[in-house]
Amino acid sequence: TSGSSVINNSGLFDFDIPASDAADNCSLVVSAGGEEKRISNVMVGELWVMSGQSNMELKTKRLTESVRNEILPENEIDEIRLFTVIGQENPGEPCYDALGKWVIASPETVDDFSAVGYVAIKELYDTLNVPVGGIDTSFGGTYMAQWLAPDNPKKLKSGSYYNTKMAPLTNMSINGIMWYQGENNCWNRSDFDVLLDTMKKSWETVWGKLPFIYVQLPQSPATIPNFTSDLDSSGNPTKTATFDYTDVRFLQAKYYIENRNSDNLGMVVSFDTTTHIDPQKSVSDRTAQDPLHPWNKKAIGERLANYALATVYGKTDIAYLSPEIECAYLNSDGNTVVVYKNIGSSLKTADGKAPRFFEVYDGHGVYYKTYAEILGKDRVILKTSGISGISGVAYAYENHFVDVKQAFSGMDVNLQSSDGLPAMPQKVTLLSESPYPEESDISEFI
Repeated sequence: TSGSSVINNSGLFDFDIPASDAADNCSLVVSAGGEEKRISNVMVGELWVMSGQSNMELKTKRLTESVRNEILPENEIDEIRLFTVIGQENPGEPCYDALGKWVIASPETVDDFSAVGYVAIKELYDTLNVPVGGIDTSFGGTYMAQWLAPDNPKKLKSGSYYNTKMAPLTNMSINGIMWYQGENNCWNRSDFDVLLDTMKKSWETVWGKLPFIYVQLPQSPATIPNFTSDLDSSGNPTKTATFDYTDVRFLQAKYYIENRNSDNLGMVVSFDTTTHIDPQKSVSDRTAQDPLHPWNKKAIGERLANYALATVYGKTDIAYLSPEIECAYLNSDGNTVVVYKNIGSSLKTADGKAPRFFEVYDGHGVYYKTYAEILGKDRVILKTSGISGISGVAYAYENHFVDVKQAFSGMDVNLQSSDGLPAMPQKVTLLSESPYPEESDISEFI
């Protein structure tokens, strides 16, 4: 395929090459004024952008040896190409020079690339069997407002990281964006879903409606050493910072549920990937796993890819949806029935024990922890007959089960689909009556 263009007074040009079938080992030839430039070993295939903050940015080399070895390829994979956008420091206007370089996936280049990003790209490549490219634009410690395209619908200030990290990609034909961010927006969480929608729509003014798949935040780190505050004589923090992702996590679920059918939107659950959180102990040990950056990134990357494979590429044999509460209601015994969808063949628990971390709440905002059991294939029943005025159900409302003012080792959630996908942390309002009038009440709970 070919295209042509006219060079402007600044010596710049651009042109579109018509779409073609996926191919490897191609050549790109540019001719002008009797001269010719040939670029060899060019791939034609799928192209995805990975963005967000430090949990997306976290490089494979930062992981534990065992997790790192699971991710690193044994040899070079020529049909996977990786690009990390370096960017420039906070320019006032969008910069259209993408600083960085394309590299072939290898043990060395993957070690220096986003762990989540590479796992997702590798999963796409293995399933689609075509060349796949991944562009990492993430940057740690960033807020959503910093990623807004200049002409965003809310007319907010142009984001500096959009200018340096995303603007250079605006002329590229990308298949979609995978997003892993929200930690820095946990303090101003009341409008989190509004900000997420504003950012997404600002990008749509540039690329149109691309697939946008994001990660629901993992477990909160609770209190961790604050390395940006005053340090003692040994270089260790004298202050701490307290994070709580609970409300943000519920708002991420709310935004996904309300917009997925019409907005090319996806969300994957990561709450179960935190099996243990170790405190970050000192400046000398800053590369150790810390509560803010759990290292189990492989499952998250696979879930992002599987969501794309099912919804973008139409692969029907892939499990990609986490169990989600469809509704909840009181039965005649005063116990609460929670009905799930996206269960595979049936709900189960990872350890064969009763589901953990369910609560009900009343109209005054008081929460009550409850005992739960799986009922049939798609339901969980909560022992609530002694609680009056129940108005809703919450699952994995983290800061009710742990003290966020103290470091903790993680919540061992266990409810999942038959395919092993974890149930979504979620909060729903109770229905006024059962939507299944034909079913008999459950007379015995235990």
